Amino acid sequence: MMDHEKFLILAYEETAWNGGTSIPDCPLSEHITVALAVKRYDLLPNDWADPLDAYHRRLDSRQRAIVDRYRGW
Repeated sequence: MMDHEKFLILAYEETAWNGGTSIPDCPLSEHITVALAVKRYDLLPNDWADPLDAYHRRLDSRQRAIVDRYRGW
């Protein structure tokens, strides 16, 4: 079974959303996971615009692993 974040990342790769409002409605941590994984800091919510802060304080270990894999970290 595919994680919802991975599904959203694949959807992004197919359509390349133009802005944060283009990300389908999802929980905040999933939104941040997708934005970081696809290297689109402009898609981060305004309250979490600092990518490192969002990565460390908002994502759980599973979501950080998704970002790490997609970013090659």
